[in-house]
Amino acid sequence: MNEPSTEETFQKAIEAHQAGRLQEAEQLYATVLSKQPQHPDANHNMGVLAVSSGKLEQALPFFKIALQITTVIDQFWISYIRTLIDLNQLDQATELMNKARTEGKQGLPFDELEQNIQQRQMVSKASLTPDPPPYLLQPIIELYQQQKLKQAAEATEQLLTQFPNSTTLLNLQGACHGQLQQYELAIACFKQIIKIDPDNAQALNNMGSAYKEKGMLRGAIESYERAILLKPDYAEAHANKAIVLCELGEFNNAIHHCQTALSISPSEYLTQLTMSLAYWKMNSAQKAVECCQKVLENDAQNIKALQNMGGFMEAMGQLKSALDAHLKILEIRPNNLTSKIRAIHLHQCLCDWCYHKEYSQVSEINFRRNDLLEEILISKTHDNLFAVLVIDDSPERQRLRAEVFTSSRFKFEPLAPIQRPKVKPDRLNIGYFSADFHDHPVMHLIIRILERHNRQQFKIYAYSYNNNDEMAEQLKKTVDAFRDVSSKDFRETAELARKDQIDIAVDLTGYTKNCRSEIFACRAAPVQINFLGYPGTMGADFIDYIIADQTVIPDHYRQYYSEKVIHMPDTYMPTDNTREIANRNITRSEMDLPENSFVFCGFNNSYKISPREFNIWMRLLHKVPDSVLWLRHSNEWAEDNLRKEAQKRHIEPSRLIFAERIQMNEHLARHTLADLFLDTFTFNAHSTAVDALWAGLPVITKPGQGFAARVASSLLNAIDLPELITDSEDAYEALALELANNPTKLDTIKKKLQSNRLTTPLFDTETYTQYLEIGYQQAYDCFFDNRKKHDITISKNNHHSPNNPETADIDRSSDLQSRPVQEPYKIDKAVGDTQKNVHEAKRSSTTAEDLFMQAVAAHKSGDCRAAIKNYDQALKVNSKMFFANYNLAVAYEELGLFEKAIEFYQTEIDLNPRYLPAYISLGYLLESKRDLDGCLKIISEALKIDSEHEGALRTLSNALSKTSIENPVDSHVIGSWLPRALEKLLRKENFIRPEDIIHATLSLITSHPSILKANQLRENGTLPQDIGIVVSNLAENNLLLLIMKISLLPDVRLELLLRDIRREILLNLQSIESSQSIINFQTALASQCFLNEYIYPESEEETKALGTLHGAVESSLSNGKSPSPTAVACLASYKPLNEYSWHPLLASTNDLDCILNEQISEPVHEERLMESIPTVTPIKEEVSLKVREQYEENPYPRWRKLGASTERLTIAQLTERIDLRIPFRGIQKVTAPEILIAGCGTGRHAIDAAFAYSDSHITAIDISLKSLAYAKRKALEQNLKNIEFFQCDLLDLEKLNRQFDVIECMGVLHHMRNPVQGWEILKKVLKPGGLMKVGLYSQYARQDITLIRKLTKDITENSNAETIKSIRETILNSRQANHAILKKSTDFFSLSSFRDLVCHVQEHQFTIEQINSILEELNLDFCGFESDQAVFDFKKSQKEDTDLFDLSKWADFEKQRPTIFADMYQFWCQKKPEPLKISA
Repeated sequence: MNEPSTEETFQKAIEAHQAGRLQEAEQLYATVLSKQPQHPDANHNMGVLAVSSGKLEQALPFFKIALQITTVIDQFWISYIRTLIDLNQLDQATELMNKARTEGKQGLPFDELEQNIQQRQMVSKASLTPDPPPYLLQPIIELYQQQKLKQAAEATEQLLTQFPNSTTLLNLQGACHGQLQQYELAIACFKQIIKIDPDNAQALNNMGSAYKEKGMLRGAIESYERAILLKPDYAEAHANKAIVLCELGEFNNAIHHCQTALSISPSEYLTQLTMSLAYWKMNSAQKAVECCQKVLENDAQNIKALQNMGGFMEAMGQLKSALDAHLKILEIRPNNLTSKIRAIHLHQCLCDWCYHKEYSQVSEINFRRNDLLEEILISKTHDNLFAVLVIDDSPERQRLRAEVFTSSRFKFEPLAPIQRPKVKPDRLNIGYFSADFHDHPVMHLIIRILERHNRQQFKIYAYSYNNNDEMAEQLKKTVDAFRDVSSKDFRETAELARKDQIDIAVDLTGYTKNCRSEIFACRAAPVQINFLGYPGTMGADFIDYIIADQTVIPDHYRQYYSEKVIHMPDTYMPTDNTREIANRNITRSEMDLPENSFVFCGFNNSYKISPREFNIWMRLLHKVPDSVLWLRHSNEWAEDNLRKEAQKRHIEPSRLIFAERIQMNEHLARHTLADLFLDTFTFNAHSTAVDALWAGLPVITKPGQGFAARVASSLLNAIDLPELITDSEDAYEALALELANNPTKLDTIKKKLQSNRLTTPLFDTETYTQYLEIGYQQAYDCFFDNRKKHDITISKNNHHSPNNPETADIDRSSDLQSRPVQEPYKIDKAVGDTQKNVHEAKRSSTTAEDLFMQAVAAHKSGDCRAAIKNYDQALKVNSKMFFANYNLAVAYEELGLFEKAIEFYQTEIDLNPRYLPAYISLGYLLESKRDLDGCLKIISEALKIDSEHEGALRTLSNALSKTSIENPVDSHVIGSWLPRALEKLLRKENFIRPEDIIHATLSLITSHPSILKANQLRENGTLPQDIGIVVSNLAENNLLLLIMKISLLPDVRLELLLRDIRREILLNLQSIESSQSIINFQTALASQCFLNEYIYPESEEETKALGTLHGAVESSLSNGKSPSPTAVACLASYKPLNEYSWHPLLASTNDLDCILNEQISEPVHEERLMESIPTVTPIKEEVSLKVREQYEENPYPRWRKLGASTERLTIAQLTERIDLRIPFRGIQKVTAPEILIAGCGTGRHAIDAAFAYSDSHITAIDISLKSLAYAKRKALEQNLKNIEFFQCDLLDLEKLNRQFDVIECMGVLHHMRNPVQGWEILKKVLKPGGLMKVGLYSQYARQDITLIRKLTKDITENSNAETIKSIRETILNSRQANHAILKKSTDFFSLSSFRDLVCHVQEHQFTIEQINSILEELNLDFCGFESDQAVFDFKKSQKEDTDLFDLSKWADFEKQRPTIFADMYQFWCQKKPEPLKISA
């Protein structure tokens, strides 16, 4: 094959440069220069690369050579001069500028450069004194001391323009950047000081600290050494160097520097503590303790010394002494959460449960990030995460803690991004990283997997953090490469992994002892996985996947894991099916066990045991005569305490027997002496349960919520013993008792276990390894193909073909993020960057690329017509040029030539079928033109390329919000893709309001075979006989269950079906066979009924059956039994659970968590929140009181999801997006607006505003305290800090003493006695020039509703819920035309919205003429309607370019289209600014 020419190589370099592959570009340019050193463009572009990476000095020779070769190209001059200016080489820059002028170089770029040189020279001359005077410096120092670091840094930056050589200012600025964790900027400041003053030891020391925090430990060492060289008695530098040496594992050297620092400054306690850690790491425990004691002799209350002492004592097994140290800290600082957690953990280890009451204080801390939860992270140690994991079974809180921890700890910069290879490796390099490659449970579990990896497809590396033992020696023989990284820092380890070209890095340690998560934060490999060691989420964006299964992470807990999940088909737990069980006959007497007693066994660590389990165990001992409990010996204090606890429960202490540690093969063998293994709850047996099952000992468990609490269930499912999994503590106890008293049944289970050991998946190590390899391949393929990460579910049928990328079933439903795409894509970023980075790389010949670049330049400058001309010419030269058709389409679209834009978007798609921006832009354009079929068709193609693409999903949601699919079965746009896409949309948080696409969703749902069949049975009268089958079939419709939980269902026929199903479930509950699908449907139905406020009518037969069911549930609970989930869900579908007197007795279960939360927990939370909401003044006005009473009964709407944008916009951006006419533009310059939401109801509007307005503060008022409490709860869920809620009548708004830039008042004024009075008050609190959005009912749109209101006026004066339901039933069964219109309204389908529709205590309606009159009366300017559909239809109806802001034409238009404002008029107006006052 011929070697490429110099020009071909140069062109490849340009392509790499444009694509951002800078390292590749640099190598190619270097190749060009090796062949042709005088190549001007290659020299120039090498200089550009050097500048872009901050190597300004290295850039100068390249620019100089380029300019020596040719002086024609302006950019060569500009690049060279600009770099000289940036280096402050002003004399050279001036000289070069003069030469440029001599060469005739003119124009704006040269003028700006010349001006820049002159300004720099003026500053330089003014800065004769390096430091500013004290009166300028002191205010900045005060800002720094007050921790106003950002302001201090900005003030310092400003002052440095006058005093650029002030080392004082630079040091201060570096300190600010360091504390703000902007380490790169801090280092730059300290480097500048050293450049000015090379002997500045303080700057070198400070730079070392910045390097340390950034994770560049070798750089830190070098800086400290330079500081010490300049100043040998610099104690702080010695101490700082010692800290870094400890992190590098150089403990002897660290001790030397500590001793040197202490000889200079003997009282420095932090140095003593550093030395204590170094001694500890060298196994000199006594010296480590002595160092702490020296500190405590001088300061008995030194928290850090006490914490070190506690840690040392705990590691040495002196748990009581460790506990004393932490209790001492708590005496000094009672709120020190770190020591509280350690104390609780130590109490757990000691089985001393006096601290049990403290658990709730730790585990139920409020979730907001600014609360005490962050104190867990004070010591920045993983220990607290693991300790709380043991006592708090809440995956939601576990994720939050982990995320707070990672955001606090891992602030340093990762290594440079890993380049995606052009060719997929034939063999993937897998790196396993662990501190546990020794005699440890993780090693026992993983060793056989490492051995059995397919070496044709994988090369296996092991990276060990700890010292080795015999098992480590075995590991070295098993893996392909063993790396001892115990003495390397985390950045060096990550760099080593990159040098080894690791494709997948597997963290086997997580947040457990001796973890080194920093390696992964540096991004050691392109794919990084959390596996085995830490049973929970790491909450880190640098961990891509977690290995799990459907038991440990079921769908309903999926949201609490930050990683994507690789679901193994049976269990996530690896095992070794070759482990030896000792062959000798171990006897009970040898183990101090009674010969003929029943032996309950529990070999879990003592810290896992809590009073919950122990109470059950003691009751079992009481009920099973002569039985004993065989536990693991953890520590002498735990044994003593457990025996005391047994005695308290009237159990002879000698019936607790403790097993000493013995060899593993003998430990496995002694399991045969036990009869039954009893699991712990919050943190199950993991490897301990594997041991028991491998040895043939049955394990009874009760799963919880978190990963750690569900492991034993995973193992039992994988060995086909689900009968040993219980769903409550009562069931757990009952099963253990039954097996203890029924030897035949226990023997049957043991025989089944023995039979299953080698025939079921749990101990099928070979198949497990193949499944794991499929997961690895799929995860890497996702990276290699540049696809968005997603959950991966391994199919059981495909383990024979791990190489096949289609063999794993992929579940992307959980990949939910919300970054809205509000506009079509503009000029492709890569294209724009081409001009920016390599602007002058091409020759002057007119190629397609030249024309294209000229087009891009014109396009970016706003000259679309010139851009179109050049794009056209470029395409004539090269008709298949990527992006040219796309950019041409964008230009046509910007000119409003939409048909041409559509043509060229389609051309780009034909040429580049996987270029998603073209699909999204075309779909967006078709949607905006209301070609909804065309939009859906093109978006379906985009989603085939990337089913998670948010731009595609956003455009899909916009299209679906404007249509329902009339014939979904036959429509060409329907395939399996649409239901899946809808499900993704609806599961996304803060992405779309479900009601926006409800009609399209319902059109799919109601055409589903299960719904069609159910309706047929209902109409035939055979629904009661087939109710169980009907419900099971409906439960398979995931879209139906999802939408029932989150949105009202505005479909009469569907409502009638759900009513009848609810009734038949109730009446036939005893005969329906309970199953998970039945429960899933029932809970969804209960959620729907809760959302619609139980608007379905209730027959006498149902009332009677409800009374019976209510009594049965109450009886069960009063007798300490758990009622069936089906019974509870059935009752929850007739009224909220919190209205039943027995609801406090309900226990949380996986099946009912959803409805327990929405019907009990959330209302309780809202009751508490009501107390925290301030009241401005009591509500007094008569109509306001009536309206408040109406809303206090039921907060409405009970919304579930936002459609909020995460793209926060300024007022200027928002007004431009809505296309408003703003007469007084001063409001568009407001950057931190004060917003009022007048009448916020249940908060959706206010929360939308908090997301929409950038840097805003929201004041939200309402007259209903219940509605406000709902709103505040939802705001807290979103972690919004910029909203304040007040109970306030709009009439009393002035008493808030606030003025607002923007007021939004939707659907409020028309419910006031005097709407104009309320509007006038709003105007008074609006700042001059401020904007107001108003929503009012249209008289024309509500004609049918007005007629109904007149007919029902007498009935509804004092209407209650039953009266409203009765009126609604009459309308529902009516065939009148105006009633039919009403039944199409979403407001018809919930009690409160229907009440507002026809029974509100006060309602006014308006016309556009009236609105215009009021605007003139209040001296407000009309700015425009905010209604996409109304504006679109208005424009379409006009024959000429009509003024959008002419209200008279809008009035005429509404008369022709009376329902166009069916929801409300929604419009903006502006308060005129106050006139200028001219003084005489």
